[in-house]
Amino acid sequence: MSDQSSERREEIAVQRLLRGGLILSSLLMAVGMIWALVISHLESHAVSFRSVAHYVATGHPSGVMGLGLFVLVALPVARIIVLVVDFARERDWRYAAVGLTVLGLLILAVFLGRS
Repeated sequence: MSDQSSERREEIAVQRLLRGGLILSSLLMAVGMIWALVISHLESHAVSFRSVAHYVATGHPSGVMGLGLFVLVALPVARIIVLVVDFARERDWRYAAVGLTVLGLLILAVFLGRS
């Protein structure tokens, strides 16, 4: 397979990932919003991983909306993972290492950002 068709395949994979994630995120947020409007329980509050899990488990609409937000936030991380896998598959170790470094920095930022 040529390098050009391999690159095109990778671009399509990333496009599908981003499009699918955006659609899923939008659907989750819309379902949560409509659900909250139907039961007349629309409220605003801080969202954390724990609170989203709690609200989803207890059947609260804000949990579904929060889940949609987390899917949206996770998309750039998922994109980096897909690209690192593609670079490693092509044995392009320099770009794979750069991608892993970026991924590591993102994970570090998440843990350091907890308060």
